[in-house]
This record gives sequence, C-alpha cells and structure tokens, in this order.
Amino acid sequence: MPSDIPKILIVDDEAANIDILARILESDYELYAAKSGEEALVRLDRGLLPDLMLLDVRMPGMNGYALCNHLNNHHRAKDVPVIFVTAVEDSENETLGLEMGAVDYIKRPFNPDIVRARVKTHLELGRERRESENRYRTIFENMADGIVIYDLENRFIAANKSFYRNTGYSPEDLREMTPADIHSESDIRLHAERFSEARRHGSGRFETRHVRKDGSVFPVEVNTRIIEFEGRRAALDICRDITVRKQAEAALARDRETLEELVRRRTAELREKERRLAQMEKVLTQRRRFHRIVGKSEAMQSLYDQLEELVDVGSTVIITGESGTGKELVAEALHHGGLRRNRPFSKIVFSDISDHLIESELFGHIRGSYTGAISDRRGRLEKAGDGTLFLDEIGDIPPHFQKRLLRVIEDRRFERVGASSPITMNARIVAATNLDLRRQVQEGRFREDLYFRLKVVELKIPPLRERREDISLLASHFLAIFSKELQKEVAGIDAETLALFMGHFWPGNVRELKHVLEYACLTCKSSTIGANDLPSGIAQKRKNRRGRDVSEEAQAIQDALRRTQWNKTQAAELMGISRRTFYRRLARHLPDAISIKNKT
Repeated sequence: MPSDIPKILIVDDEAANIDILARILESDYELYAAKSGEEALVRLDRGLLPDLMLLDVRMPGMNGYALCNHLNNHHRAKDVPVIFVTAVEDSENETLGLEMGAVDYIKRPFNPDIVRARVKTHLELGRERRESENRYRTIFENMADGIVIYDLENRFIAANKSFYRNTGYSPEDLREMTPADIHSESDIRLHAERFSEARRHGSGRFETRHVRKDGSVFPVEVNTRIIEFEGRRAALDICRDITVRKQAEAALARDRETLEELVRRRTAELREKERRLAQMEKVLTQRRRFHRIVGKSEAMQSLYDQLEELVDVGSTVIITGESGTGKELVAEALHHGGLRRNRPFSKIVFSDISDHLIESELFGHIRGSYTGAISDRRGRLEKAGDGTLFLDEIGDIPPHFQKRLLRVIEDRRFERVGASSPITMNARIVAATNLDLRRQVQEGRFREDLYFRLKVVELKIPPLRERREDISLLASHFLAIFSKELQKEVAGIDAETLALFMGHFWPGNVRELKHVLEYACLTCKSSTIGANDLPSGIAQKRKNRRGRDVSEEAQAIQDALRRTQWNKTQAAELMGISRRTFYRRLARHLPDAISIKNKT
C-alpha cells in the first residue's frame, strides 16, 4: 500500500466496533487496530506513527481519557489528532475529552457519512498544520543568524543550529539557563531595559555581547520581536554575530554605511518572510462564509465564532442591525447549523401582519373563535414544534400584545384563540429588529421586561460600511448567482467600479449591494461590469464626484479612519482610493482631522 495514504489507528476493546469502522474507512485509508490503551502505546513505541487516532472512551484498564493524557506527553505521538468514539449516553463527557486535547467526537451507532466527513476534515487540518510547521521550521533552521525563543518568564523554548554553533551551548545547557546567562555581566541591565521596551512596543533592536560556553565574549546585534508561539507570548531574538563588522568599523569607518544598509535589507527581508508566512497561515484558517452568510472580515469572523457557540443551545437570541444587513440569514444559520437543523423553521414578520390578526397568526385558532374562523388552524408557534420560531421585526409588535408574548415565552405554554387547552411550546425563540429597542423602552413603546427576556443573547450585525473588506467577496458571490439565473457570462467588476463600491456609504447594506449588482448584470453588455452599468444613483457619483452627498462622503471617511485607528494610508486603502485623493477629501470634509496622529 502506498506510503502516502493516511494512516489511522483505531483503539477499541470491542472487535465489532473496529470492524464497523474498518468497513467505513478501509477504501481510503491505511488502518491499524489496538484492543486496549496499553496495546496502542506499545504499537506507538515500536514505530507506528498514525496521522489520526479513533479512540474509544470506555475500555477496561487504561480508558480513552487516560490514553489521551499519555499521548499529550508522548515523544512521537503528542501531535496526532484524536477523535473520541463514544455512545450517545456518554455525551456529557465531551467537554472533558476536548479539554484533554481531543479534536472531535464520533457517536455510536456510527453514521458512515459523518465518520468519513470528520475523519477527512481532521486529516486535512492536520496536514495543513504540518505543512505550516515545516515551512516555519525550514526558515528557522536555515537562517545564517542565530535565533533563540524564550517566554516572558525568561525560560528558553527553542534555538536554531546557528545559535548553538555561535555560542557553543547545547539544548541541554539552555534548559538550565535564562537569557541573562548568555549576556556579558556589564550588558545584563542593558538587555533588561531593551527587552522591557520590546514588550511595550512589540519589537526592538540593540547591540550587546554574548558569552560563549567557553567564557569568550563576542558582539551581537539582536533584533527582538514579541510573538505568539505554541499558544503563549514569547520573545524571538535574531542574534547576528557582528565581530567582523565591529573590527571593520574600527579599521574602516568608510564601510559603515554599506554594512548598515545590508543589515537593514536583511532585516526587512526576514520581516517580509514572516509577514508572508503569517498571511498564508491566516488565509488557510480564515472562514469566508457560515451557512449562507458571506464575509471574511474580522467582524464576521467574530460573528461566526458567536454562532458556533449558540447553534446547539436553546437560549433566546435577539439579532440587531440595520435593514439589509442579513438578520434573517443569521437566524437561519442559528437553526440550520445546529441540532435543530432537521426540525421546522417557522417565521413571522410582525410588520406585515395587521394588529388584529397577530394573535391568530402566532397561536392559531379553533373553528368559530371569531368571524371568518371556519376551521381549526395551527399558528406559527405550533408549526415550529421543537424547531425554531423566528420573530422578525419584533420592534413592530403592538403594545397590547407584548404582555401576552412575554407570558408565553416565560411559561412555555400557549392556547389557540378560542381554546382553553394549553399547548406546550418547545421551539427556540429567535427575534430580530432594526430598531433601538432600548430607546423604545425609554420612550414607553416597548415593555422593559419583554426586552430583557428577549435579550438573553444579542447578536449585533455590522453594517456593510463597517466591513468594506467584504464588498469584493460579496460582489463575487452575487455575480455568480445572477450569472447563473440570467444565463449571462459576467466574470467580475472593473477597478473603477470596485473603487466606487468601496467609497459608497451603502445605507441599504448588503441588500442594496445585491440589488445594484442584479441591475448591473441585467444591463451589462460585456463580461465585466463597469460604472456605466450601475444604477443612476451610484453611477452619478462617477460623473460628478464633487457633487457627492457631503454627509455621506464625510461619514465614509470617518468610518475608514475609525476602523484603521486614524492611520490615513490604511484608511485610503480601505476606501479603495489613492492617498492623495484621500487627503483632498479629508481637507474638504474634515480639515481638523489632518493633524490627528495615529491612535495606536
């Protein structure tokens, strides 16, 4: 069997479970089995190094948790991802397993599709992590300069071959030392001061003298940076032996400028490599969508994290945000992304229903309960069953009905109109509004007790102008949809149009962008959308930029400055315009802001 096929070790004391998993996975993977935790450790110690382990929780002798704890300290297998296999009744222990280092759970009885999907996902994540580590390790080990990493408690973590060669120390020596031990006695205070500055500013550079193991001293230039390493903050020192340079400075002062330029260039190259590596790793891990929500910005990543925490719980959630930001998509993601995905999703929009029909629409009615009720009818809440009830435009609910809704949410019981028999409510409540409910409460238009009952968890959806980096991704998403619907080959938008989009205030948010692109797809005569294809409201801004709504443009500039901590260069990039154009608009709308420095 080819060696590049992923290896999976199944650890289970029951042969039947091993056979089931083997039948599911044997066509794609190289499988190994162990019937106890002790046997698994023996196989690992004898050279087996799997790419993933499927580990039964309950086994005689060493159970799954004990084996997982051993693996965390195993010299060869500590980085192998572990998926626990458990019965449904063991689900309360999932948190314990994940805290011990497992990456996932698979429950019996096995669903073949779920088993294959989770195994494939974690094998791919493990492969990407190993590739990233290998790239870092290659850069780390092949640097000509010495590199040493130590935590903020002054304990050495790692060093490269050049560092060991330059100083004469061994890895065993460093484990018994602190950074102060490698500096000459007269430079210890200097290093402490420079390190303190680096902690405040994130980086620093200074010259000092290192003491070799044999006691000799040599001058080094240290470039230090505060980084995240293996889940903790640490200092990375690039230590360049400058003995030759110092000798040359003393004898040949005229060569100093050339030598310093070389140092700056090499430092810049290293930082660029680090930046590219960090960007590559970010691209690998950054999510671009969640269910039907599209976006890769920091604000959307935070929203995705919140959604992942909420999809499987029953807590009431209220979604707030301006019109057109995608509140209904967030409600659907909460439902379809969790355990209720195969249960009903019922929606009621209060702004679309007459006040006298709200009670019947929500709770249902029985025949004869009012004029026109010719038969029994189930309401939206009853149709939701044990799924999700989405109360859209909750701020438009009439005052006389708010108390009734509060009682139903608290008691989890309701009656159809005209009926006396209560019905138990099992649905999760998700509400949404584009109004400021707190202000509605202060103005007496919304009950405070209902407000706090709905606001168990609040999800705030940012307006499009606060996540402009998502505009290009959203545009590509909508263009793909409309190209298919309209059967037109529209490949993208040109740079001028994208710049218009980046500078537009988008009062209608994502919905407005969608409608603009639908219009553009309909009118576009080529494969690329240009400014002439846009609706007149946006296209006019291209024809007469100085005629742009002053308040809109000023607001867009303020938003960009606020999001970039008043870094004007970054603000210009965020708006998709040149730095010179940005300063002209800044002088026109916010002249006092020109002198404000970065707020970093």
